[in-house]
Amino acid sequence: MINKTKWIWAAQNNPRPFNQTIIAQKTISLKDTKSAQISISADSFYRLYINGIWINDGPARAWPDHYRFDVIDISRYIISGINEIRIIAQFYGCGTFHQVPLEAALIAELEIINASGKKKIISTDKSWQAAISSAWIDSTIKASIQHEACEQYDARLEKQLVFKPAKELYSAHNGPWKNLQERDCPLLTKEPQTIHSICKTSVVAKEPLSYTVPIARLLYPDLIEANRNLNYPCAIVTILRSQVKQTIEADTRLFTAYLNGKPFIDGKAEAQKGDNVLVCVAEKFWTHFKEAGIYFKEFTGTLINPIKTTHNSPFVFIRFEELLYCTSDMHYPDHIHKNRESIKGRTLDRYKQLINDSINKTTFVASWGKNCELIPAEQLLVAHPHWSFIQRKTINDATPTITNANAALYNNPEYAVVNPCKEGDTELCFDLGTQNCGYIAFDIEASSGTQLDFFAVEYISETGAIQHTISHRNGFRYVCKEGWNNFTSIKRRSGRFIFLTIRNTSRPVNIRQVNFIESTYPVEFRGSFNSSNREFARIWDISARTLKLCMEDTFTDCPLYEKTLWIGDMRNEAIFSYPVFGAEDLVRRCIRLGGESLERYPLVGAQVPSGWDMLIPAWSFLWGISVWEYYFHSGDRKFLKESFRWVIKNIKNASKLTDKRGLFSGPFWNFFDWSGNDYQKESVIHNTLLLIGAIDAAVKCADALQLKKDKSDLLAIRKRFTVNAQKQWDKKRGNWPDSWDNDGNPSPKTTQHNIYLGLLYDVVPAKEKSKAIDKLLNPPPGMIVSGSPFAIQFLWETLDKTGKHEEIINAITKNYSPMLDIGSTTVWETFPKALQSMGSFPTRSHCHAWSSAPIYFIHRLILGLKQTGIGGSSFEVSPVVTGQDWAEGTNNTIKGPIHCSWHKKGKTLDIKVKAPKGVKITFKPNSSLSKFKINFVLN
Repeated sequence: MINKTKWIWAAQNNPRPFNQTIIAQKTISLKDTKSAQISISADSFYRLYINGIWINDGPARAWPDHYRFDVIDISRYIISGINEIRIIAQFYGCGTFHQVPLEAALIAELEIINASGKKKIISTDKSWQAAISSAWIDSTIKASIQHEACEQYDARLEKQLVFKPAKELYSAHNGPWKNLQERDCPLLTKEPQTIHSICKTSVVAKEPLSYTVPIARLLYPDLIEANRNLNYPCAIVTILRSQVKQTIEADTRLFTAYLNGKPFIDGKAEAQKGDNVLVCVAEKFWTHFKEAGIYFKEFTGTLINPIKTTHNSPFVFIRFEELLYCTSDMHYPDHIHKNRESIKGRTLDRYKQLINDSINKTTFVASWGKNCELIPAEQLLVAHPHWSFIQRKTINDATPTITNANAALYNNPEYAVVNPCKEGDTELCFDLGTQNCGYIAFDIEASSGTQLDFFAVEYISETGAIQHTISHRNGFRYVCKEGWNNFTSIKRRSGRFIFLTIRNTSRPVNIRQVNFIESTYPVEFRGSFNSSNREFARIWDISARTLKLCMEDTFTDCPLYEKTLWIGDMRNEAIFSYPVFGAEDLVRRCIRLGGESLERYPLVGAQVPSGWDMLIPAWSFLWGISVWEYYFHSGDRKFLKESFRWVIKNIKNASKLTDKRGLFSGPFWNFFDWSGNDYQKESVIHNTLLLIGAIDAAVKCADALQLKKDKSDLLAIRKRFTVNAQKQWDKKRGNWPDSWDNDGNPSPKTTQHNIYLGLLYDVVPAKEKSKAIDKLLNPPPGMIVSGSPFAIQFLWETLDKTGKHEEIINAITKNYSPMLDIGSTTVWETFPKALQSMGSFPTRSHCHAWSSAPIYFIHRLILGLKQTGIGGSSFEVSPVVTGQDWAEGTNNTIKGPIHCSWHKKGKTLDIKVKAPKGVKITFKPNSSLSKFKINFVLN
């Protein structure tokens, strides 16, 4: 498929518009249809409808040089007679952590076979009709550094569609998207969920006066990526006209505000009666964020454009073109960018001149009038409903103004009635009952212009404090047309609680339903676990739930904040998935996307595909380890052969990046854990240790493929790095320094991480191993310990390797029970209070699959099932029976499920195992079994 068709879009002059949405459609007459399928893709997003039925969203993420299209069987949606194919297509126009958008384009090809077997091909071309949709507002802010622009929809503009023949751009294989291939994982699910309850209704203060400026888009119109090495040398200026002397209170983001030449102190400034000059300059340097703004909390008066009072924007824009600075984030440590401080200093000097000349309107206009740009308000100023949600003030309970509230939860003819409230706007908080990921949808009747703001959060504390998703605008604004509004968001979002704020309404709003449509990779629970210890069973449940929510067209870190294929997270999530879901196709596609990144980077990329060019070497090396682990699990020799060329390239490129000690070194983001490790240094020891682990994995791959020369080369590289690492072992501290600075001085920091990585990959000097193991179990004062469940996975792997199994089981209880204690339905990004910046909240992301490690160790230790042969050919059974009276479960393998159960009966332990034919099962005693008489039964 996709051979004879054309890439199309709505006719326009700009091939890279920002956040543009079109509707493309075609009607076709069909009869006696036997089968029908469509192949479809877009840069950057599509939603397909056939005869009004929502079919699918896509495409799967992919590098532009290896682009993907979806193939969908649509036979059951085709009718005899006139059929309408309707596609919503959106071009992001900015880099995300999931796409590298190149040009606005859509492609589709239908293959219809009638009852007599005759084939008919219908392709996107100029016969299709296309229209730019102004209802999806294009001038919005980015949802976050990881995501595309925020979703805002104005239903009043739906009828402004002007359909014209589509513009043909390229033939299928001649556009900038190369090597078109069919999607290599299943389509995502769409499962309607019943919302659990309305947990609170409130009257909140009306939306405050606020102004947000898309400064990145204005200063760098051809680049709105995620890079942080950007300078934003600009200012906005307005005249604040006040009828009285008053205190102005405002918050700013990226901007710093000055009134009549004086700075706001603690967000406050004194305005004089009459005209005051308000200047906002972008003083926050080197940040991912792309917008700046000022948000008034207390202010009565008028804002007036200082240059042209009739202009539709109250602000003028001033840019300092000579101070623009934009570089890649590939060179991550701040000290690399030696000219940044000079740029920053010169920018602050120019700001100082502007502020000094802004003590009144006369001096400002005289000095800066020629520098002022009159940019239309629709380009200079964008709405920021998320900020209004975060800053809202609760006035009182809204229950008296709402009739039949619970009707909003169910799909029946009844509806809730929300009456206008003079004191403010009405807010309803819906509890999904569990963390989820998918689409918000609703059916609401309202007056024209009524605003519906939907925002989701993960956590509300016992005191009612909302953990806002500050860095991610996790929701959307919908402006109603007159009458009934039925809408399903085109963005997948995650959360536990959904807030609906109803603003600007002139009459009662009728809510027939607010619902949530879960959307994930279509997992099959092939694995299971239960035991007498309900706490452990619940930990397994929430770990598996988290993993499911972090599976879409790739494994992702979390379904709310990022939805990103972080390669290091993927390695862990893959081995968590094998015993429960399998999902081998998802693992292959993640490995492939990582391998393809070597066409772009010297090492496998940290998050792929992505518009943020940045490397985390630890992730690059974990990718290599995941290749071997996938082969060991699956026995898929064909894919191992395909992947090995990337494995070798990754290691050989890494082996060339060394410091004067012969250790791996590079100017990258040298991150491993959220715990205070050195990561702004170029030479950190954990990178060398993980590189050695990746080399070990590559040696096993070469051995399996019988590549003797490659194996020999790899062993030589391993020896070199191992010898050099052991030379740097500090006997006095019984550890490595965490890093070295550019002058060769060792860091005063030591970490638990380096000890367990050194033991795991056999790099700790032999004479030091027993002392090193003791340090793992009894970390000395001052040594940095693991801060996240991601990093602790490697500690537990090391303890497993050294036979410290009960310590792992006790640690699972210690670290995960606090999650259960507050009713969590998913596992967290970090352990409680590991990130001090979270204040009273226990973690940032409450659903983070890099933390689903209990799955791996519960199957491995409590069920006692350890794979010992490639491709699931053999398993060892050795359950650790500490802390439970019985346990049972199923472990998925590539050859089929293995069921294992054990029960204590006095001094006898009954162990039963049922395995697929051809899988060798061996019982192995361990210390926890020594006091029992073992009754082992293999069926």
